[in-house]
Amino acid sequence: MFTPLGIEFLRPGEHSTVRDLCRRPGNETSVLLIEGEAGIGKSTLLHHGVAEAARSGHRVLRSAAVPAERDQPYSGLLDLLAGVTGETWPDLPEPQRDALEVLLQRRPGDVRGFAPQTVGMALLSVLRRHARQTPTLVALDNLQWLDDASLDALSFAARNLDGAPVLVAATVRTSAPGAVLDPADLTPQPPRPEVLQVETRRLLSLRDLDARQVRDLLYAAYDVTLSLPDADRVRRWTRGNTFWVLQLGAEMAGRWQPGDDLPVPKLALTVARRWVDTAPSETVEAVVAVAAAGRLPVHSAVAALQPVVDDAGAALDDTVVAGLVVEEDGHLRPASPLFGEAARLAIPPVRRAGMHRRLGALSTDLHRRAKHLSLAAGGGPDEEAAAAMEAAAVSAAVHGDTRLAGELAAAAVELTPPSDGSAVVSRRVLAAEFLTCAAAPDRAWDLLSPVDPAGLDEELAERAVPLLAELHTVRGETAAARGLVAGVLEHAPRRGPRRVLALSLAAHWRYGDTDRLAMAVEAVGEADRSGASPAVTHRALRVLVLSRAEAGAGIEEDLLVRLRQIESETGHRRTHTGADALLGMVSRFDERLDRSRTLLRQSLIRASERGEQDGVAALRVQLADADLLAGDAEAAWSALDQERAAADRGEPLPYLSAVVLGNLLVSRCRLKAARALVEAQAAVVAGPLDAIPSRDRLAVLYLRGLVAHRAGESDIAVSELLAARAEADALGIHEPGARFRLDSELAETLIRAERFEAALEIAADHTVRGETRPVMAGVAARIEGMVAMAQGDLGTAADRIRVAVTVHEDSPIPGELGRSLLALSRVERRRRSRRAAQEALERAAEVFTAIGDRCHAGQVATELDRLVGRGSSHLLTEVERKVAELLAGGATTRGAASQLFVSVRTVETHVTAIYRKLGVRSRAELARAVVTDQPG
Repeated sequence: MFTPLGIEFLRPGEHSTVRDLCRRPGNETSVLLIEGEAGIGKSTLLHHGVAEAARSGHRVLRSAAVPAERDQPYSGLLDLLAGVTGETWPDLPEPQRDALEVLLQRRPGDVRGFAPQTVGMALLSVLRRHARQTPTLVALDNLQWLDDASLDALSFAARNLDGAPVLVAATVRTSAPGAVLDPADLTPQPPRPEVLQVETRRLLSLRDLDARQVRDLLYAAYDVTLSLPDADRVRRWTRGNTFWVLQLGAEMAGRWQPGDDLPVPKLALTVARRWVDTAPSETVEAVVAVAAAGRLPVHSAVAALQPVVDDAGAALDDTVVAGLVVEEDGHLRPASPLFGEAARLAIPPVRRAGMHRRLGALSTDLHRRAKHLSLAAGGGPDEEAAAAMEAAAVSAAVHGDTRLAGELAAAAVELTPPSDGSAVVSRRVLAAEFLTCAAAPDRAWDLLSPVDPAGLDEELAERAVPLLAELHTVRGETAAARGLVAGVLEHAPRRGPRRVLALSLAAHWRYGDTDRLAMAVEAVGEADRSGASPAVTHRALRVLVLSRAEAGAGIEEDLLVRLRQIESETGHRRTHTGADALLGMVSRFDERLDRSRTLLRQSLIRASERGEQDGVAALRVQLADADLLAGDAEAAWSALDQERAAADRGEPLPYLSAVVLGNLLVSRCRLKAARALVEAQAAVVAGPLDAIPSRDRLAVLYLRGLVAHRAGESDIAVSELLAARAEADALGIHEPGARFRLDSELAETLIRAERFEAALEIAADHTVRGETRPVMAGVAARIEGMVAMAQGDLGTAADRIRVAVTVHEDSPIPGELGRSLLALSRVERRRRSRRAAQEALERAAEVFTAIGDRCHAGQVATELDRLVGRGSSHLLTEVERKVAELLAGGATTRGAASQLFVSVRTVETHVTAIYRKLGVRSRAELARAVVTDQPG
């Protein structure tokens, strides 16, 4: 598996060079030296060249030298000429013929009795005779181990071949840092530099593999799939050495997972143990200390070695001179990380533990100190190591690496002595907090589920109980989450912080059913009376702000001021539960979208910087909803790529994600996909529709009604949207913006069903809210106008809908202006005001096209066609119309750009819009559409 990859794909450039030279040696004598460190792939490349020469019909003479035969004269020449028959030299001078027969042991004698020049001339004669018949390849593997006598003879022959077609291809080892890992020989000697000198000599140096080559090699050889960062870890670990990459891959195959430590191959351990047994103990201690630290200041290395080495400085100097350790900028690092780790594992455990404890005491980096103390403990309980690991976890969280923080805190749990039960529980809670923040709920659950909430003190209960409830919910265990909160509320005292915690949780929409606002008010009041902790008070205030906003009571600015004060005093770190994120979320409800989007973007950036992956996911969806309302459908669509992928797989989504994605699908007229999304969401709704109210059920009912409304299924739309409104009322969500603005959709379906009184009740509610919110006033006026139109009072209808259009001119929700214009066009058409109807439709088309609402844009196009009895090119803007006319007249894209003084990219953007609006797919169709639309 390795050979074809290593030759044809791993090193394509070197492969081509060797292949071409060996396939066509040419009409001259040449030498190819393939050099590189042990294990880099030199021999594999040479073997490929031998195979290419043989396939091309050339004669091949080969020799593979080994260290044991280096002191045996002419052993390499014997290997090289082993396959040569006596027919090659019948006419050689007698001394040369005798030397060859003795060399090849075809008659008794000692080849050392012949002069070296005689042996060299004999080899030269053989090569000349072979070359006269066919080009010849002399392949020499491991030139550095070839005996001197053979090397002299080959050098003599190469210099005197006089241009005969002979290619001498040889591999030669170069020294490299960490060459001690060579399993064949610990001290390879390079060849003398003057050997094999000919006029045509080529040097091919093999470099270390890069990360992409490592990734491709391990995938092809062992089906190990690595990301580029992980492949680069392997490259640095092995220094990109092909042999050791493959050894490591064999250990990783079928066992290694991303995030795991890299294993140490068994062969590396064997070599390291041999080295540990033979090297001076001071050298071993120095190498192991540097390897364990990874990168260590010189003064720290000296301090770590002084207790066990007489002259620590001299020991370190020896390792640098030997090439086992490298010095850079006053720091020491192992030349070969793999060998260093193997050597660390090769020393006895007690000796290794002492070294780690000394390094831990010297380390100023919390993570490194914790790691050393943990390794010194050998995986057993050790309070000092556990405390260090906990401190490192907190530090990692502060620096935004919450996943690392969680794993370090989890390691602290394992290191904590079981006898210290309170410390075990505290560290379990800490680890679960970090892992939840890092969007690793399963790992968090494994750590937190053994904790009994009833036995926790106030501080731990304030952290653990909400987290347990949240993890139940994430795992789809809604009933368990509600049961946990109900139990806490039932057993909470009538007064005090525990009561505040219980009320705050019960008032949260995930866990409570009714009286949420009343419980939130009581929670804040009790927090003030009992002097609850800042964390509990913050939770109560946050729930009260959200409950008031959803109930339609508005945003209490004083509560937000108190939230910010607590966050300032305590360093509250959960961005998505902070005051800014909360205000950004509820500002969507009352149409303050600029504020909402600004705060949500800022919070999203902050959460990302802090590594709060769960917060990033929540804020991203809320921002997508705000973007969609503000008319930036493309931004919302792009933000929901993960949700779209999950929906394509048929997976249910969190309720808000489902609603935002469903709205996007409907706006894009992808009603089939929207229906599939709804049915996937229905799977998460437990029980019949009259069961416990839930936001998941509210989302399902709303989306079913929305899809039915757009599909023209009026009866279904009315039924589902009425049920959705009832569900929202049961949940205490009376603010239209908090219940997905379903009321305006419901009003339109009610009007179609001629249930005018019910529609006017919605208008009346919006009129009251419209006293401070123009968008609501405009929706109310539009509903009243549509009711009047349905009842035949076209004058009143036109007046009320014109009011809606005027109000919505400045609406932060541009879709409302489009819908009001569409309604106005319909009433004007019924009043026989065709021009006014057409103008309203054309403006509506511009609005819906700009915000990416293809569904309404399609309705507008259809109504325009019916109104004016022609194609839809009137939907084009002035610039788009000019572009269309130029292209229809035969102009190229570049030519149109030149005439309009705009860029080619701008013209291409206009062309895309033109094709979409006119429903054409080619220049020919465009030309016909433009001609059809000409007057007369």
